[in-house]
Amino acid sequence: MRLFVGIFLEVSLREAVRRFCAALSEACPSMSAAVKWVQPENLHLTLKFLGTVSAEKLPALTEALHEAATVGAFDIALCEFNAFPSLAHPQILWIGVEEGAPYLASLAASINDRLTERGFPKETRKFAAHVTIGRVRQGYHLSGLAKAAQTLKPVKLGRQHVDAFALIESRLTPRGSLYALRENIALMPPA
Repeated sequence: MRLFVGIFLEVSLREAVRRFCAALSEACPSMSAAVKWVQPENLHLTLKFLGTVSAEKLPALTEALHEAATVGAFDIALCEFNAFPSLAHPQILWIGVEEGAPYLASLAASINDRLTERGFPKETRKFAAHVTIGRVRQGYHLSGLAKAAQTLKPVKLGRQHVDAFALIESRLTPRGSLYALRENIALMPPA
């Protein structure tokens, strides 16, 4: 099964992201054909992508995730729009995390360490807290995206309290990814 570890966005934040995407599309008309938007119910922060994992490894995986939940609950705020590799040459459109980013980075590092101890591949890229909102379709170039993004600044989409993260299964279908919650892992309660 194809798995990742992440945090789903609450309904209010998903709606705020949906409204932002609509405003961005209006400000940059070439986006309608060029971008495949992430469905609102699939919006999430990825803490660790695992890829294909055999059923035999699930017990060790879930044990490691519970051990990694050493961070107390915290809040996040979605606030910045950008693209990988850049707004001038976008491939992945994303919203960044301002408040709470150090907690997310600490949690991602803890997850990575516990999983590496159990033989899962170590993540070598620096963690970047973000929510992917869309992908530019191959063969398209989004002229005017940087200018459109400037017209929508400042980006302040809202806050969310994070008291858990999840092991999520991703099933690829012709209509896009379908996500299924495999296990919810609670963070440490506040002291």
